[in-house]
Amino acid sequence: MLVLVLVARQLVSSSVRQFVSSSVRQFVSSSVRQFVSSSVRQFVSSSVRQFVSSSVRQFVSSSVRQFVSSSVLFFDYEYEHRSTT
Repeated sequence: MLVLVLVARQLVSSSVRQFVSSSVRQFVSSSVRQFVSSSVRQFVSSSVRQFVSSSVRQFVSSSVRQFVSSSVLFFDYEYEHRSTT
């Protein structure tokens, strides 16, 4: 009878250990996956936002410069043309 109790206790102890070990492993694995996924998503989102923001800023700046430059040339040409006629 005592042997059966000891064997049963060992089986229960072993099962509990395996269950806890498996649960902890799954929890850690899931947490790490979620953290990595979230970090990658945030990094990509931030990088894309910065790239788009920088590209838009450069485009607008370049467009404004070109517009101002061409306007100045146009008015300069008009002024020169009118003053000579």
